[in-house]
Amino acid sequence: MFLAMLFIGFVSGNSMAGGFDDNQPAPSVYVDGFNSEIVIENQVDKDFSVQVFDLTGKEISRTDVSDGSFIVRIKTAQLKRGIYLIRLTPVANAPSATFKIMLR
Repeated sequence: MFLAMLFIGFVSGNSMAGGFDDNQPAPSVYVDGFNSEIVIENQVDKDFSVQVFDLTGKEISRTDVSDGSFIVRIKTAQLKRGIYLIRLTPVANAPSATFKIMLR
């Protein structure tokens, strides 16, 4: 079983909700160690994509999320131990929110 922890969230923009509406809550990313999942909660009612990268920059997975989906779950069973980057992008060419996750 993997134990996991969230390290830090950072943004390629000027606010934690970078690219998302600044008047709405910022997205959150955390690891549910009990269910072996990465959980992304987004309270913004917009289409967005979720990308998972390893530290070499290789894209591990990509999920496009449509309006009305506020929670995305990514199973960690297929991921090896290590550090991964989770990028949330609301629309093309908009600033993205990036979170760093460590799986142990």
